[in-house]
Amino acid sequence: MINLLRAEWKKVVGNYQLAGFLVWIYPVGILGFYGVMLVGGIFSKGWAEGMVATGSGRWTDDALGVWGLIMSFPFNILGRMLPLAFMSTMFASEYEWGMWKNLIPRNRRAALILAKITVLITLIVLALVATSLVTVAGQWLGRRLVGGEYGPGVTGSVAISFIARYLQTAVLGILVLIILAGIAALAAILTRSVLGGLLVGFGFSVLDSLSMYILLLAGKIFSVPGIINLYRFTPAYSVDNSQSWFNTGTPIPIPLENFSAAPDLAFSLMVLLIWAAGLTALVLAVFQRQDITS
Repeated sequence: MINLLRAEWKKVVGNYQLAGFLVWIYPVGILGFYGVMLVGGIFSKGWAEGMVATGSGRWTDDALGVWGLIMSFPFNILGRMLPLAFMSTMFASEYEWGMWKNLIPRNRRAALILAKITVLITLIVLALVATSLVTVAGQWLGRRLVGGEYGPGVTGSVAISFIARYLQTAVLGILVLIILAGIAALAAILTRSVLGGLLVGFGFSVLDSLSMYILLLAGKIFSVPGIINLYRFTPAYSVDNSQSWFNTGTPIPIPLENFSAAPDLAFSLMVLLIWAAGLTALVLAVFQRQDITS
């Protein structure tokens, strides 16, 4: 398995253009933004003021906010497109380039899929962590230019609390990425094309992000208002509810008359685990039975 992971890492990282435009664009793009704004801020204070206005004023919140690109509505609709495109392309390209035919006879199929999912998610997580670091550094330098404070002060208790919150957020982000990887892999396996994988992956992401509104509309059309409670089984709600429990110790408030569910943290985490494990198992089962040679 180690050899498979190493080979998959070389293959993914070696695809410089794809990884650069779809994964590393996050930290590199943010770095370019802050670089331009900081240089402009040296000559005009307005540039620096405009730049710091994009942050929250707290380095802890800015670092955590980066994960909203894949988890928080409405940013996740666009933010997920790049990692989805990356994962879909990496899975589907194995068919279009005929790589599976050469790899399958010498390796177990399950190990190949799990290695690819692991490497793809690891690369995206590293890019998001790098984006957090760049964001905090850029905001800190910008506030130095305008003379503003960028709290909270770094103490032992603040550092421990932040690390705990960041790890919690990162775990939720990884679960989301596993779900997206499962959808991307399943779409690529069934369609055997990059375009098919992209369309199915984007479609699932949009449906998940808008699932509350879809269920609300369905309840009105079919006169079943209670159907909105199915929202608690979606990845979108489970992520938001888990974050609410981590941050406030309470379920996320949903201002809808017929939404009576208020699941606890364990329930929402279990829903995410079931989605992640279920999709992964489905991918392995379908791939195991697929005729690669045809």
